Amino acid sequence: MRFGICAPPEHAGEIAAAGFEYVEWPLRSIAELGDREYAALRDLSSSLPVRAEAFNVMLPGTIKVTGPDADLEGMERYLDGAFGRAAELGGSVVVLGSGSSRTVPEGWDHGRAMEQFTEACAVAGGVAARHRLTIAIEPLNPGETNLVNTVREAVGVAERVAHPSVRVLSDLYHVDAGGEPFEDTTYAGELLAHVHVATPQDRTIPLPGHGEAVLERYSRALLTAGYDGRVSVEGKWTPDQLAKGATHLRQTWARVSARGT
Repeated sequence: MRFGICAPPEHAGEIAAAGFEYVEWPLRSIAELGDREYAALRDLSSSLPVRAEAFNVMLPGTIKVTGPDADLEGMERYLDGAFGRAAELGGSVVVLGSGSSRTVPEGWDHGRAMEQFTEACAVAGGVAARHRLTIAIEPLNPGETNLVNTVREAVGVAERVAHPSVRVLSDLYHVDAGGEPFEDTTYAGELLAHVHVATPQDRTIPLPGHGEAVLERYSRALLTAGYDGRVSVEGKWTPDQLAKGATHLRQTWARVSARGT
């Protein structure tokens, strides 16, 4: 298992020293940079002690993939440039959360919206493949979107798309907030491409003595799924918590793995 954290470039030194192995950056912000700004980030990235192996926030809210304003051609053009940058920066996986882009507008047929979202994932998968990236569909809790709220729903979309570059993500915070059983994460199996974690109560970096039991049960679900990829902390943290958090995640995984499934 590789442990990383969602954090800006200026904290790379602290993150590496704490024991995290990679960072996760917001793709939308990278895509919005001017050419000169991006070139500076690219040059900086090559010298950082940890690389951006993962990217979240795949789409800006202005690009819709459901409803009457869905624009898959615009999405494809945007992603071709954004994915090119992600790949150049060292990325392997891009998280498709983007709740505002996929939220079903009031009065729009939910079934039609699901068809649109599935088609958008297929188009995005084709772009991702050209850049040797993998998309991970992120289920978001009902407070953030009204489409694809569970890991099982994300698996259903990925199975309908049936593209090797389109897989799914499980996020401990969203799973807990939506009341979804951890067995659904196990159900994802080989389609699980990326994982996010945070302490469910307050969406903070997991630390000893704070939500330990939940993190351990979730880690067991990942183990049973056969998952051994990247796990990113996506939550609030302070610099003094980084080393404790990285150690806690690694020790929890080691403890669960030693017990086996």
